[in-house]
Amino acid sequence: MNRRTYVASLGVALGAGCLGQGGSDEEETRTGTDETGTGSQQTVGFEKQWETGLDVDDNITKIYGLSLVGETAYAGVNNSVTSVSLSGGKRGWQWNGENEFATMAANSNGVFVADYYGSLSALDPADGSVAWTREDIDESEPLVTTADHVAFSTFSGPVAIYNSTTGEETGRIADNGVAGFVPWDGQIVVSKGAGVAGYTTSGTRQWRVPDANIATELTRTDEYLVGTNDAGTTVTAVDLSAQEVAWTSEFDGAGSDTSVATGSGVAVLSSESVDSTVRVLDLETGAERWTVETESQSAFGFQPVVLDSAVLLQQDGTIQARDHESGEVLATTPGGLPFHAALFAVTGRTLVKCDAAVTAYHI
Repeated sequence: MNRRTYVASLGVALGAGCLGQGGSDEEETRTGTDETGTGSQQTVGFEKQWETGLDVDDNITKIYGLSLVGETAYAGVNNSVTSVSLSGGKRGWQWNGENEFATMAANSNGVFVADYYGSLSALDPADGSVAWTREDIDESEPLVTTADHVAFSTFSGPVAIYNSTTGEETGRIADNGVAGFVPWDGQIVVSKGAGVAGYTTSGTRQWRVPDANIATELTRTDEYLVGTNDAGTTVTAVDLSAQEVAWTSEFDGAGSDTSVATGSGVAVLSSESVDSTVRVLDLETGAERWTVETESQSAFGFQPVVLDSAVLLQQDGTIQARDHESGEVLATTPGGLPFHAALFAVTGRTLVKCDAAVTAYHI
């Protein structure tokens, strides 16, 4: 399953507010206002803040990672990793590996890249120097990080967990059939057809929700974990603190490639391969807020994302910013769709795009 936007978001350190302004360049064709819930309104549009070109070959064979940590973006293209300041777009260090990489993640301790040949390298976030390398891993995709560990799903099945500072293996989650996993509260939470479970970084299971019918990759907020069943006909939210199913909703006509994005009190369901209905649900109750008939959400490399200011989705060859509550179109990008074949990550009201350049938009 090609989950380009979602995989990028796995490495995101979520924050609030907007990033540095840089040089503003208006990109919107329409703007609107979005109620903040506090009695005030905020203007919503596509404001290009900065764009920084990457020192990569013109022939881009793979954009494999985009992670935001603090005030830095880390962009993985071909066999390189480049750091870019989020406050103004200044390019920092660049590291080039020997092989093309499969996936990337980051935390405050390092930037972690895995290739297709059994190598996992940790880069120092300050200067890009190699802190440690392991050559004994299975092919791994994706990588996720807690505050002090990095975990990945091995080709043979188990999820392997390493100390992100030293590279020492601290544990393995041996359950076969793991469909997806995310970090939460220092733990690794995994999904499989038989439920959802939380594990320590030593690989010890702490809790389990057996009636959570989630058999796909996961997305989460601080409070909820959300995913679908194999057929994409049922979406389930797990209350992470209570460690129980919060709600389950069923839909007709959903596909097995259903993708879920969460944030700002909503869960957004979309299909990656066929024209379908994008459904926006209340994250606390599962009640449907609004729907829209739309085209495939991955035909141009873009899947819905949720920012503090709006839900972004693809429609009629543009990217639309829609109100969380009502679905009203607040802003649209101009023709030409400048979001083709890229990875995306979000923080607050800012969308960061990675292709041959790293670009920040204030939404």
